[in-house]
Amino acid sequence: MPPDQRRAAIVEATLPLVVERGASVTTAEIAAASGVAEGTIYRAFPDKATLMFEVVVRAFQPDDIIDDIEAIDPSLPLDRRLTAIGELVVARMQRISSAVEALRSIPHDHDDDRDRAHAEIKQCEAEVTGAVAKVFDAHADELRIQPVEAATMFRGLLLAVSHPLLSSDSSPTVEDAVAVILHGAIEDGVSN
Repeated sequence: MPPDQRRAAIVEATLPLVVERGASVTTAEIAAASGVAEGTIYRAFPDKATLMFEVVVRAFQPDDIIDDIEAIDPSLPLDRRLTAIGELVVARMQRISSAVEALRSIPHDHDDDRDRAHAEIKQCEAEVTGAVAKVFDAHADELRIQPVEAATMFRGLLLAVSHPLLSSDSSPTVEDAVAVILHGAIEDGVSN
């Protein structure tokens, strides 16, 4: 297997381990999940921190979620489509959060890679927002804002639903985020 493919395969096998166990995952466990010898991990990556950095970048890749969003039945009512999207986005955000947290717990110096990663992550997030905006496109004539703005705001609400620092005992749900993005925060019949 060419080195780039081997690195990608190791990163792919490591991501679910990191989501499940964080930085405590060992290189022996990574090697077993990757189907390679432990020494291969260190030939592919100079250290565990570099591998974890690449796992974080991989966690942001949008291919799977975009395919899943596009697979949602377009004949469903908008609220049901958005709920399905919301569940996908929240699961992705939780996976990303786990990977980032694991990287934070390992001493590392990735200043050289940071700019590349930020640009790549920004592009990935724009692609996800674009996929969500396509769902709003079919309802553009009903929106008071542009579909991409609706998608951006919806994703912001989903961040509030899923981020552990923003949650409380009475945290809103994906369904709450869908209701707010479609109908606002004020109940029908209630006025100021």
